[in-house]
Amino acid sequence: MRIALLSDIHGNQLGLEAVLADIESKNVDGYWFLGDYCFGGGAPRAVLETITVLPNATFIYGNGDKILLDAPFPSAEDLATVDDSEIMKRILQGWCDLSWTIGALAKDNWLGWIAQLPLDYRTTLPDGTSVLLVHARPNEYHGKGLTPDLTDEEVWQDFSVAEESLIIVGHMHKVQERFIEDKHIIGLGCIGKPIGKELRASYAILDADETGYSITHHYVTYNTEAFIQQLYDVHFPTPTFLEQFYRGEYVPKWEREESSAST
Repeated sequence: MRIALLSDIHGNQLGLEAVLADIESKNVDGYWFLGDYCFGGGAPRAVLETITVLPNATFIYGNGDKILLDAPFPSAEDLATVDDSEIMKRILQGWCDLSWTIGALAKDNWLGWIAQLPLDYRTTLPDGTSVLLVHARPNEYHGKGLTPDLTDEEVWQDFSVAEESLIIVGHMHKVQERFIEDKHIIGLGCIGKPIGKELRASYAILDADETGYSITHHYVTYNTEAFIQQLYDVHFPTPTFLEQFYRGEYVPKWEREESSAST
């Protein structure tokens, strides 16, 4: 069996189309999607229309999907307690983006489709390897997930609760691979909202048969400037906020801490 593994599209139809075109030549038997499909991009509906017609596709939800269903819109009393202008600015930006995305998905009840997605997916490969797909970490769709700065002990503390030996996650937008005790943990990276200097979309291919399995990571170049222009064309509320990601200007937390420690 050969399965394409994808995560964190974030409303990026251009990146998704480039990845699917790359996958087409690889003759996959199916697709496993690990969440965060719509929020944070200019084409949330097009993304769902594209992935839901793919053959043999399995879906779970991520934190970016869950927030569309449980948008934390506060009361006037809540707002009155915020006395930091920068925090207020970020809050308002988030609400604007949420409202825009929810409105884009309202037609044809795409929010209903998101609402029926499961937290995780478990299966067994032909060689008997047990597999867990989850967005962030076992039993969690949000939180710290898997990041390069975590020690093996810290990762083990979060991931050892799973019975499965192969655990595949998204969430942190960073391609990763850890072997700890009896666990093989894979971070898929992302298609949308890249972090750091790596602007290419990433996905992975799982090959499995009765003798074992292998996972290979792939990177796909696409027109990130066209994605940025699309944000303006569709009147996305906060295009300048997303531009930093698609121009390689966003520095992830673990790199900021690394830089601070070296100075």
